Formats: sequence, C-alpha cells, structure tokens
Amino acid sequence: MSLESWLAEQGVIIGFTAHDPRLNLEQPHNGPGSRTIAMGLKLEHGEDVRLPDNRSLKEVSWSMYLVEATDVADVSEKENNIGTLFYFEERSRDDDFRPEECHIEAVLNRDIFNALLCALQAGRLPDRVSVTVHGLEYGWEPDGSGKTWDVTALKRVPVTNLSFGIPLIASKSES
Repeated sequence: MSLESWLAEQGVIIGFTAHDPRLNLEQPHNGPGSRTIAMGLKLEHGEDVRLPDNRSLKEVSWSMYLVEATDVADVSEKENNIGTLFYFEERSRDDDFRPEECHIEAVLNRDIFNALLCALQAGRLPDRVSVTVHGLEYGWEPDGSGKTWDVTALKRVPVTNLSFGIPLIASKSES
C-alpha cells in the first residue's frame, strides 16, 4: 500500500481550540427531549486548511454542533462516520448576508456527551479538539499542519473521529 493510499484511508486530522460552548435543551410536545452542545472553533496555532487556489480558511468562522445519541441507530455504523464537516460559501440575497463558514455536526454516544457536558459545567473547556475527516489532503508541510480542501468538488466531508483534550486541573493562570 502506498503512503498516499494509507493516508487517504486514515483520514486527515484537523486541530482546533474551542470557545463559547452552549448547552441547548429541547422538549417537543410529542416525544423525548434532546440535548445538544454548540461551540465555536478556531484552527489551532500552526494549523491551516486551504482551498486549491491556496486561499486559507484560517480566518473563516468555524463551529461545531454535537448531538447526544438517543439510540444506537443515531451513530451510523453503516457509513463509518459520526458526523459531517460542511463548507458554506459567502452568500448574499437581498438584505441577507451570510459570511463564508465551516461547520461540523456530529453525534456523540451518551457516555462521551455526558463526560464533555460535565467538564464544560465544571469550567473545563477543551484545550484541543481533533477532528478526523475524509476528503481533504495533507499539504506540503512535513508536520501535517497544512491541509487542502477542494470545496468545489466536496462541500461536505465525513467526520470519522472526534477527540477532546480537557484539562483536569486549573492552570496557575486560572487560579
């Protein structure tokens, strides 16, 4: 197996820092309620996702929406992914302007969702969020910090893994 084939099979890892987490609760009148976590993301220092024309998405708004799995069927085993990374180009209609943005939607099993929620409630924001996606390629950088995303061909790509690095103790600067 070639290195390119192996990398394509493994996926590309993008590192982020998180900010502004929010818990959303919903109770419809005719069914079970749901819990979701929304948060903003910023590409980690040194990371860059570029378009084929070499334009960076570093300053674009990135966000994540995490849904708590209510059933095993919520996590798609058939597709081997837990979510999707979307690219939305800048758009303007009449008085409605929306800037360019990237957004991740994913389903977390209850244990992981609860652990993340407890950490957030304790004031422990993840200091690193790693997202593994398929459909992007690593750039020329030997450390893997650069990625290329052909959003013309693929405006949405599958997310196969999420990892949250959460500090267990407060740093001295937080005390």
